[in-house]
Amino acid sequence: MVRRGCLRDGVAFLPPCDGPHLADQSTLPHWVDYAPALATYADDVIAKRAYKDELQSKGLAQFYRDHETEFRAHAGERELNGAVALALLPHLEETPGHWAAFRWLNATARNENEPYTYYLTRWEENTPEEHKATVQGVRQLFGL
Repeated sequence: MVRRGCLRDGVAFLPPCDGPHLADQSTLPHWVDYAPALATYADDVIAKRAYKDELQSKGLAQFYRDHETEFRAHAGERELNGAVALALLPHLEETPGHWAAFRWLNATARNENEPYTYYLTRWEENTPEEHKATVQGVRQLFGL
């Protein structure tokens, strides 16, 4: 099971409560009773991802190369994007502070037909220095 949030002194924290970002997190005591059901739901969604096995066998970089044309033609394709989410999730759960870099993901408008490498470069340029390593790590996962 993938870890989601945690309980500390009977209070639920989302995202996971480890790490220096804890002081900035809101406590959600009213969600404590829902935690098992939410974890079960999330695990079910993960288990049913269409590209899960392919992603796990190839890794994100090869998976992206094999499906690049599909990503470009159908940027909102839920199952392909879900596979990317599966690849990113362990890194974000391991270091929840990495979520902060995603605030700048679409900080500036994307040009039509912009190559994905330019998109990642633009994201890095828009991201404050303390979060650039996260963007660089995402780029490495994609093999770019």
